[in-house]
Amino acid sequence: MSASPCGPLAQSAEAALREVVSGHDAEAACYVRFHLPRYRLLLGLLDGFLAGTTSADRPAILDVGASWLTQAIRAAAGEGVRVDSLGFDDARFSPRRGETHVLFDLNRADAGEPPGLGTYDVVVLAEVLEHLHVAPELVLGLLGRSLRPGGTLVVQTPNACSLTSRIRMLLGRNPLEPIRASRHNPGHFHEYTVRELLGIGRVAGLEVAGWRAASYFRPRVASAERWPSQVRRCHVP
Repeated sequence: MSASPCGPLAQSAEAALREVVSGHDAEAACYVRFHLPRYRLLLGLLDGFLAGTTSADRPAILDVGASWLTQAIRAAAGEGVRVDSLGFDDARFSPRRGETHVLFDLNRADAGEPPGLGTYDVVVLAEVLEHLHVAPELVLGLLGRSLRPGGTLVVQTPNACSLTSRIRMLLGRNPLEPIRASRHNPGHFHEYTVRELLGIGRVAGLEVAGWRAASYFRPRVASAERWPSQVRRCHVP
């Protein structure tokens, strides 16, 4: 993956997100501030993927799990790119005119294709796979079938063998929190190693284009951002 980690999409999205979040509560602003390094990295990759699209149609992105990331992609890409979403409904992240939100629970990936799902140059599955209890090859296979020829599925998920997880295990602590009671936010069912995830992608019939490991949740990075002064601390799931 040769895309810049902080290209034009990442830069324009950061400014837009600050403005968008200012109209919401402090918890939302704190969440976005914490995840901003992750958004920067992902949007930098999208810069390269969109530049390489060859389809004659309007470029199209599917973001799985409508969230602040969806808003960041829309703000950065502008009206020239269609950004659809898939997952549960959330009024904060409603599609723009000409875009679609497909209501579908990916835990039912073994039950058939989501109705109304289009085809896309890029499908983004960011911080979602670890929250699903269905076999991951079914999820990747379903999303892979929605790609246009030459399209890219981007999977962003925690590394089960990260240094932080290893230290917790050495201390006798489970690196995964208990499964939560909330169906819409159950926590992590399973985290994947790089080798494991690459193997799952191949089983799903996908060609592995590359992978990257990154540490973007360092507190000193997040705390350096300038955000609304009323934000002091928050719980980040």
